[in-house]
Amino acid sequence: MPYLRPGTVLTLQRAASMAKDQSLTDSVDAGALSAAMSVCLVCGDAACDKKIVEANGVYVHPEDVANAEIIDRP
Repeated sequence: MPYLRPGTVLTLQRAASMAKDQSLTDSVDAGALSAAMSVCLVCGDAACDKKIVEANGVYVHPEDVANAEIIDRP
């Protein structure tokens, strides 16, 4: 399976959402399209309801960052 960067997945999800909103999906399975768009780019969970933020080019859930532990460097 090819690797897609999270930013690319987000761009594709936005484009698919716009197509769905504009009724351009006559020949596409709308259920499969909705399922593909609902997958979270951060955790991969389709039922994820957390927000997504970009920090220094990395997509994360703000809640995960707030609860992160500090790692000591040598």
